[in-house]
Amino acid sequence: MRLFRSLAFIILFCHYAGAQSFVISAITGISFRNENYIGTINKTLEYLKYTPVQQKLLKDLYPIVGKKWGLQPDTSFATQFQALKRGTAPNIQKPKNQSALSIEMMEIAAAELLDAAATDADDVQKINALLRTTTATYQVSIQFSTLEGTPYQKNGYFLVQRRPGNGFGLYSPEYDTSPSGFQSLLQKAVEILLDTATVNGTIQVVGAQPAVYADNFIMQYQAGKTAIQTAKSNAYIRLKLAGDTVLLLRFDTSRFFGLNIDARKIDNFPEQIRKAIEMGRKNRNYQFAARQQEFRSVVADNNYFSSIVEMADPNFLSGNGSYLKYLPDNQHVLLRNSDTIARFQITVWKPYPERKFYFNQLYNGVDTSLMLEVDMPNLKTTDYQTPQEFEGLLFQKPFKIIAAPAFTFREIYFNNHLVMLAKGFSYPESIMLFDSKLSAAEIEALLILAFIETEPMMGFKNL
Repeated sequence: MRLFRSLAFIILFCHYAGAQSFVISAITGISFRNENYIGTINKTLEYLKYTPVQQKLLKDLYPIVGKKWGLQPDTSFATQFQALKRGTAPNIQKPKNQSALSIEMMEIAAAELLDAAATDADDVQKINALLRTTTATYQVSIQFSTLEGTPYQKNGYFLVQRRPGNGFGLYSPEYDTSPSGFQSLLQKAVEILLDTATVNGTIQVVGAQPAVYADNFIMQYQAGKTAIQTAKSNAYIRLKLAGDTVLLLRFDTSRFFGLNIDARKIDNFPEQIRKAIEMGRKNRNYQFAARQQEFRSVVADNNYFSSIVEMADPNFLSGNGSYLKYLPDNQHVLLRNSDTIARFQITVWKPYPERKFYFNQLYNGVDTSLMLEVDMPNLKTTDYQTPQEFEGLLFQKPFKIIAAPAFTFREIYFNNHLVMLAKGFSYPESIMLFDSKLSAAEIEALLILAFIETEPMMGFKNL
């Protein structure tokens, strides 16, 4: 079970009886992690250290609380921000003779949520279903104490689900959400708990966009552009383009077919298979297989078929070489109906030294005005390598598809120009189109090429 960090925010609002005003005196973040934590380092709570985040939090929270209690904010007060670990008591300077509202926001482990909120087996099942898609769980408590009377208290649990977001870029593994997503999360939690219609102990699911690193090669193309989302229904994805143009595509699962390199009559075999068998006879250490996949374009009434040849080296287990390789040269193909429309080669771990990710600049992948400069992470390397690149000819024109690290997105080039960005796991979930002159036939062929199933993380290397 993942060990979640904890976050505690203590926000004190002071009500000046005479002036009918209040202030936010302190916001303290307390991390669940300590020196014994095992797992990916999460720095989400460190957003509190940065002035732009502090200013945005105050700007959002003052009106929310002021409206609830009918008070005017005193924004001249110097709010105290602290970032601590669980078990460390925050140093809060409480104003004297004034009313105060405190907010505690603690990120908790899944087991803690179940212990606190599940009363029977049915509750456990429902909560576990939510936790499967959750990146963080927060227990948020608020208490408004006046000089007289009973304090107003309420708590709730907020499960954060990382949404894909609309932008394209490399996601940060060190932050649960973007700076703007973090601010929105706290604002939403406070609004829900101040709502008298919300029950105590409520469980809410909130979405948050991932934190994306700035870069010097893709970010510039996204300015002013809007991503096109696909809609999935059963096995088909629907993509609405300009005008009345619609693509309706199906991506089937790939299948492996072992090649018999000792086959006697190969003259009638496809060129790709003949080349693989001929190479296999010269490289008896390898086992050859064709990975083949089918695709369907419903509107255009086209059937697509891809075939790539992979070579497995059994000696890998004894430490001699890489386990898998691709057949070299333009020997991988894409067919439309009975026509071969694309031939391409596959390169893995290709370096692009001119490309840079700026790991100290984070945003939501869409709006650069929300960029936040943070402390530089302690990374072993900042070199850019693409885990996989397809390059060849499509419709007798050059094309290239560059997969970003961790396959966060694909850059799609056609006729020597960047024409599209696409992201998704086994099919395009969203695209950003830069060339309005591309035909529907070109777009669907490029998207199929971009999402051909491969296993590039299985120890592949180039021949």
